[in-house]
Amino acid sequence: IDFGMVGRLEEQLRENIEEMLLAIVQHDVPMLTRIIKRIGQTPPNLDESALANDVADFVGSYSTQSLDQFDLSGALLDMTQIIRRFRIMLSPQVALLIKVLVTLEGTTKLLSPRFSLMEVMQPFQKKMLLRRLSPARQIRKIRRLWVELEHLAEVVPQHITRIMEQIQAGKFDVHLDHRGLGPSVNRLVLGMLASAMFVGSSLMLSYRVQPLVFPKKDPFWGSDLSFLPELSALGLMGCMISILVGLRLIWAIGKSGHLDQKKSK
Repeated sequence: IDFGMVGRLEEQLRENIEEMLLAIVQHDVPMLTRIIKRIGQTPPNLDESALANDVADFVGSYSTQSLDQFDLSGALLDMTQIIRRFRIMLSPQVALLIKVLVTLEGTTKLLSPRFSLMEVMQPFQKKMLLRRLSPARQIRKIRRLWVELEHLAEVVPQHITRIMEQIQAGKFDVHLDHRGLGPSVNRLVLGMLASAMFVGSSLMLSYRVQPLVFPKKDPFWGSDLSFLPELSALGLMGCMISILVGLRLIWAIGKSGHLDQKKSK
């Protein structure tokens, strides 16, 4: 016997799907946006405002449709496109559920064009609300929360003791991820090199280190050049290079942000 696509929904995932259906019925865009982020794995650079706008357009498009004319497969496909556009990764269970609903509605439309899956699901809305507000469910959630708190109370002291032992033994390592410091470090190193080159070149100019640019007597033509100052060629070249590097650093700092720029409060 081929049962087709078979899967099992966890209790938390089933509750999230129920809340998603309620949010669509109640036109609650913020709640629907939170549930989408909850059931999927969101990227770190998620544009939440753009996601909320697309969800609002989605709710506005399908909330005006009557129940007998509601396009469930189209709504699921549009929701899937929104999720893919923002690179939200769905769990295999959710993806399988969407595929099952789309396939089920398409098959039932072929068998009976007037069949509406939303009309079949409508009576379950009241049962869903009663089940979510039932005392048995609340007691089960409180019991689960108590078990998790009890486990947390047992684990936390052990981890704290382990950290204290690592600190006392000198084996506690802290890994820091510095972001955006690469350009600043490069400018700092380049500025130090330019300063050292300028100081060294100035010393070469003061001590008139050979070869000289303007010697007292021209070795080629024998002319007298005593009226020109004797300058070290290497020192002069080093000063010019360091000045150019300094000007380049000043231009880069001015382009990225002035040093005297105050932070906005």
